[in-house]
Amino acid sequence: MRHLPLTVVSSTLEGPLDWPDATLVSGDAVAAIAKLKAESDVPLRSHGSLSLYQALMAAGLVDRVQVTVFPVITGQTGLFRERHRARHHHQSAKPVPTDR
Repeated sequence: MRHLPLTVVSSTLEGPLDWPDATLVSGDAVAAIAKLKAESDVPLRSHGSLSLYQALMAAGLVDRVQVTVFPVITGQTGLFRERHRARHHHQSAKPVPTDR
C-alpha cells in the first residue's frame, strides 16, 4: 500500500508526513473527500475514524461499507446510528477463515 497516494484527514497532525505521496487535509473533511471522489477514477478507501464515516454517510458519499468485527468493541459511537440505518441495506456477509 505504500506505493498508493494517500490523503490523511486530521485536525491534529502537522506536515510533513512520513509517507511517500501523502497529502494532509486539515479543513472540511467532507468537502475534501467529495472533491477526491469526484476527481478519482478508482474507488476510494478509508480506514479509521467512526465520526468521519458518519459524516461521509450523512453527506451521501459512501457507496459501500465493509465492516470487520473484532471480538471486543468498546465505546459509544458505533458505525450505524439509528438515523442512518434506514438508508443502508445489507448486501452480503461472510465469515473470515480462522485457520490462517
